[in-house]
Amino acid sequence: ALHALRAVEILDVRDEPDLGLEPMSPSPDYAEHAERLAELRGRVDALLVLVPESAAPGLAPAPPQFELDTMDPKLLAAEVGEWLDRLEPSVRQMVKQIDELRHERDALPRHLESIQRLSPLLPELVELESYETVLLMLDGRHAGLLDLLDAELTTAVGARHEVVSAPVDRNAVGAVVVFPRSASERIDAWLGHEDVSQVAVPGGFEGLPIRVAIARMEDRLRALPGLIADAEGELRSSLRPHGRWLAGARATLGSAIDRLEAAAGAGGFGHVAVVVGWVPRDEIERVRMALGRSLGPEVVVTEVALGREAIAEAPLLLRNRRHARPFEFLVRLLALPKSGTIDPTWLMSLFLPLFFGMMVGDVGYGIVLLVVALVLRRRFGVRYAFWRDLGSILVMGSIWAIVWGVIFGEVFGDLGWRLGLHPLWLNRERSLVPLLVFAIALGFVHVVLGLVLGVWNAWRQRRPSLMVERGGMLLLLAGLFLLVGQAAERLPGAMTTPGLAAMMVGLALVIAPQGWMGLLTGPIEVLGAFGNVLSYLRIAAIGLASVFLAKIANEFTGLGAPIWLGVLIAALLHAMNIALGAFSPMIQAIRLHYVEFFGKFFEGGGRAFRPFGGTAATGPAPAGAARV
Repeated sequence: ALHALRAVEILDVRDEPDLGLEPMSPSPDYAEHAERLAELRGRVDALLVLVPESAAPGLAPAPPQFELDTMDPKLLAAEVGEWLDRLEPSVRQMVKQIDELRHERDALPRHLESIQRLSPLLPELVELESYETVLLMLDGRHAGLLDLLDAELTTAVGARHEVVSAPVDRNAVGAVVVFPRSASERIDAWLGHEDVSQVAVPGGFEGLPIRVAIARMEDRLRALPGLIADAEGELRSSLRPHGRWLAGARATLGSAIDRLEAAAGAGGFGHVAVVVGWVPRDEIERVRMALGRSLGPEVVVTEVALGREAIAEAPLLLRNRRHARPFEFLVRLLALPKSGTIDPTWLMSLFLPLFFGMMVGDVGYGIVLLVVALVLRRRFGVRYAFWRDLGSILVMGSIWAIVWGVIFGEVFGDLGWRLGLHPLWLNRERSLVPLLVFAIALGFVHVVLGLVLGVWNAWRQRRPSLMVERGGMLLLLAGLFLLVGQAAERLPGAMTTPGLAAMMVGLALVIAPQGWMGLLTGPIEVLGAFGNVLSYLRIAAIGLASVFLAKIANEFTGLGAPIWLGVLIAALLHAMNIALGAFSPMIQAIRLHYVEFFGKFFEGGGRAFRPFGGTAATGPAPAGAARV
């Protein structure tokens, strides 16, 4: 019943000694059943690798003869095993044939090359059926062995032999040896004793005259790709009708294994079995009602009160709003947030597209990137979650790029200005100082927000020293803001004293929690915070680089060269700029979050919620997690 609900992450009581529960002894057949089912799943996996993807969807329903909730593991193993025993022999034979063809395709060119290098040395005697031909390749330093071989052949067959040799490259000597077949055993023994390697003729071509063998090997090499393709097509055709059955069998076997393992990890006392696990708080009532309907009063669901340590161990179920869900994978790339702390996904969904759009800041580029993102999401997003999320992030960033392009008055660089589009705020090319000031101000707001969240996080976790340290950093930045405003004559001169006081108090608060070590580490952390704010200058710098590259591209159309050549060069430069605009601003926006922003409040170390019988769900933000 719990497996069907897919809402409970079951804990193994053997790993939870603090629960005070005795593990239930599994049935005597448990290990045997589990091992047998795992072995069958491995056999099914081996077949699924060969099935065309379109014929074996990953979540295919279980085969109709498998009653998932009621089938005994022993009966399930018998059913699947019998079916696999009927299917595998023919598949094994076809796979063996394909492997042999592939091996021949890989090995034959090496043999052919060696024989072809020696073919100029072949005498006409090769065509005589009563004679045997041996091909040798020796290191140049051991060429003297050929004289010894000639002497051995003279002793064995007199003058009825031929040894022809010549250098085939700087370090090797090739040789063709022709002699009567009656001496084969003696010569083979001599070659083996002297450790002389023969150039092997592949199986199926032995006994043929060498030139005939070369021609047939070349024909075979040309035919092998078609033979391999035909064999692979035959294998796919034979497995295609069984694709859904195999996918369903794998799901059924996996479910049976999971249920066996979960039963082995249950605890209890007397005649009572106890299953302990995590449930999303908003799912508790559904679990309680579903178990009550299916099993009646024999099952009691009890929510366990959680202390702070237990909450810290809770799994995470990320349930962000729809627009923020694509950013969850970027958070997971760094780490899952620790349970009980802030999930930064929604903040990333607000700021990352904003920063990306400001760096691109061009209507034309934004439209091109938007089209690329929509195509990417439509083409690959249906099958691959990564491309769906990346496409969605790029869509939001492209929209912001268009918005900032209107603000800056840019369409493919200065083409917008030439066509009469005027900036709503500033011209990036001609307003360097205001652009840099704005980038720093944006960084100041972002870093301060991170510190505010850090203070709140420390308060929730009851970590006063961390709260004091981050609060001190906030005071430092506030004092710096007052002093800079007064120096720029944007604030009255009376702000100097409060600014200095805030910085001194803030520095003392940063140093205090760390004791004597704070005298060394405190100033370093303060400089790091200032550096974090200045790091946002990259938003302006990358945007300016894009502006000037676009301007250079447009200037090619006005040179003395033919107009078509100028347009072509301009188009290539714009294409390169767009490619850079899709990559570099995205990387830098992610870096600003990971390093400058997350470092002020983010705490990793969380683990994902993995419900029994399914995967972690997504949806509205949960009220919390409960242990039941």
